[in-house]
This record gives sequence, C-alpha cells and structure tokens, in this order.
Amino acid sequence: MHSMNIKLSMKRGVRGTFLFTLALALTVFVAACSKNANTGNSSNSTNSSNSTTNTSSTKSVGSSPTDALKAYYDAAKSKDMETAKRYLSHATIQMMEDIAKGQGKTLDQMMKEGADRDVQMPTPEFSNEKIDGDTATVDIKAPNQPLVTAQLVKEDGMWKLAVDKMMGKAGEAHPESSNESEKENGNDHH
Repeated sequence: MHSMNIKLSMKRGVRGTFLFTLALALTVFVAACSKNANTGNSSNSTNSSNSTTNTSSTKSVGSSPTDALKAYYDAAKSKDMETAKRYLSHATIQMMEDIAKGQGKTLDQMMKEGADRDVQMPTPEFSNEKIDGDTATVDIKAPNQPLVTAQLVKEDGMWKLAVDKMMGKAGEAHPESSNESEKENGNDHH
C-alpha cells in the first residue's frame, strides 16, 4: 500500500511538474508542488561558495544554475523549444518524451502547447542559489505563488533543470505527509 501512495503522488506530480517544464508555467508547478516544497527545505547547506558563482564578467548562458533557469525560462516563453531542451537534464527529457508519447504527441508539441497557454505568465524571481558539486538548488518565486526550490544538475559542462529529481522528492514526501494527516484525523490504522 505504501508504494501505491507513491505512484498516486507521482501521477499527480507528473501533471503539474510536466506542465511547468513544458510551458515553463512556474505558477502551475508551484501550485502542484507547494504541498511538498516545505519538506525539502535545505537547512543543512554548508558554505558552498564555488568559483562558478561569480559570473558577472563572463555572463555565458548556463554558467550558473540561476543563469540556466533564466535562459530556460526565456527560451520556453519565446517558444524556442530546441534551446529550452538544452537546459533540461537527460533524465528529464527522457521522462517528458515518455509522457508525451503516452498522450500521442511529440515533446515539442507538448512544450509549444504549454507555452501557448501560459504566454502571459510574469517572470519569476530566482534566488538563494546553492551549489554542491554537480548538483544545485535555486529558489523560484512567481507572483502570488509560494516559493519552490528547483533542482539542477551539471551535465556536459552546463547546469540543467532536473525535474525528475524534483518529482522524486515530491513522491518521497507524500506518504509521510499523508500518514501524518491520517494520525491528526484519528485514522491511524497501524
């Protein structure tokens, strides 16, 4: 039964996370994932000031996690799907292609449809970049939405959005939070 909760959570999370990734609809992603965002606060962040954090002189796109998110956002919003895909991890692209196939569409079709729906979306704020080796997190705050922490990985020398890792954390948090709410409601069946 425990794995069934994870599967249900993943199916719900896939829809919200997939829309975010396809259309860069940060507001949709935030709404879908905000229930699990609080469990992922990284208070264990040590002082991780890597040499890659100062990009003011070389401003190459994707040179920092925040730059990669901004470049991805701009490309998706302008419907430049080839560029947008450059800022997605290999595992994220594979996951998205599988979902698109399941809906009888190509990944590019799904991304363009999402961008069409969310063309009016305001630009979010990116902050609190934390780098730990080849992984990083960046906080994303869209207007009128709760804060979400995006996960990124470094692949091929570039920072890329790792939606697959974000979904994994959301799926892991769900069973614990549902057990907590069952206990609060007096429905502890253990």
